[in-house]
Amino acid sequence: ICFYTDGIIEARAGDDRLFGVEGVKASVTAAMAESLDGMADRLITDLIQFMKDPYFEDDITMLFGQVIESL
Repeated sequence: ICFYTDGIIEARAGDDRLFGVEGVKASVTAAMAESLDGMADRLITDLIQFMKDPYFEDDITMLFGQVIESL
């Protein structure tokens, strides 16, 4: 499960494109085999590469969780 704020999907590249929900989906899908921390790291890395800038215009928050089967 991945929750995120609008600062992530509204992050812009230099040509004014938005990272968007599709960018989040692509990052999370590519990191499915990683730990929850790895997924978060991947999303931040992908955002920075997309924007070509390590500084965000808006605050960003994300929360990853895992559903565990009950015993």
